[in-house]
Amino acid sequence: DLRDMGMDVVVLDHSPDPEAGEALSRLGTPLVQGDARLAGPLERAGLPGADVFVACTGDDRINLEAAMKVREINPAVRIVARVWDRGIGDQMERFGLADVVLSAADLSAPAFAGAALGMEITQTVEVAGDEYSTLRLTAATDSFLVRDPVGRIEKDNSLEIVLVGHDGTMTIDPEGDTQIEPGDDVVVFARHDRILDVVWRNRSGRQG
Repeated sequence: DLRDMGMDVVVLDHSPDPEAGEALSRLGTPLVQGDARLAGPLERAGLPGADVFVACTGDDRINLEAAMKVREINPAVRIVARVWDRGIGDQMERFGLADVVLSAADLSAPAFAGAALGMEITQTVEVAGDEYSTLRLTAATDSFLVRDPVGRIEKDNSLEIVLVGHDGTMTIDPEGDTQIEPGDDVVVFARHDRILDVVWRNRSGRQG
């Protein structure tokens, strides 16, 4: 999902599964083998220049220790962490070791991808055989969302804009002639692949 949203991704794993390695290779995603709690592997994975670090092993202690080391190396990086013990997650947020903590109840690829980019993507639901998600984002200055009125955007992109927030006012199910402005909060409902496309185009300023 992160790659589909235009992000460059590197995976760091202490003991990578061969099948996972093959899948990453097909995606063109680099895999670095090493312990994410150590500076060497983190630096080889490009942490000093990274925007986001996602700690998503199945061990809360490892995720906590990795977050501590990551924060030490790159204080400005956005950290998203998975935890099973909500108490540990609360501590991570309280002491600034993670910007977003997702518990077992939140586990889904869309939720993690959205959190990494500072936006909300719901867990995917299946409707008539297709997967749909809801996305909340902020319209970028050069986003395709600000070029045309809502009705045209919905028709051309096979999506529904269900809410627009402007200057503290929220409009549910906006009229087709509503014009979204840069900085507006926008909630979109669409097939999951369309949601990922919306994120990518909002970030990159691409029209189509």
